[in-house]
Formats: sequence, structure tokens, C-alpha cells
Amino acid sequence: MIITVASHKGGVGKTTTAVHLATYLQTLAPTLLLDGDDTRNATAWNENGQGFPFKVADQNSAALLAPRAGRAAATRPAHRARRPPLHRRDTAPQGI
Repeated sequence: MIITVASHKGGVGKTTTAVHLATYLQTLAPTLLLDGDDTRNATAWNENGQGFPFKVADQNSAALLAPRAGRAAATRPAHRARRPPLHRRDTAPQGI
């Protein structure tokens, strides 16, 4: 299973969402978070903090770690995502 968290806009919680997803997925199977964002915040958080219960890899080391992971959560800017992101349009509820 591969889950991609992508958005054109910065500061919308891509890395935070990916870290939380990976933390949950790690309870089900070995998980790898691929940090494809230019800022590499997930990698920095993993290295500077107490570490995560799952592996974190940037694009350079992903090929070495991916075969050992049962699941992967990825964070990357939408302009580099392979598939177009889902778009959500906020609308007023019916009857208002």
C-alpha cells in the first residue's frame, strides 16, 4: 500500500499528516515514510527528536529501504506527485 500526501500549497500539514499516518500504519505492518518534500522536515524531525517507530527515508535512500517495508506513506509537493491530487471545493451546506 502506498499513500501520498500532496498539496500545491505549503504549510497545510503534509508532513504532519504523513507522520501521523505512518505512526498508525506501523501498528499494522512495517512502514516507511518517504520524505520527498524539498524541506525534508520529516527526516529532520526523526533525526533531531527521539525518532519515530518507523523508518524515514529521503529519495536517495528510499530504494534501499522500500523492499523491507510493508506499507509506505509519502510526502511530496504536488507538482512532483505522479498522479494529480484530489481537489476539494468548499461549498455551503444545502438549505443555507
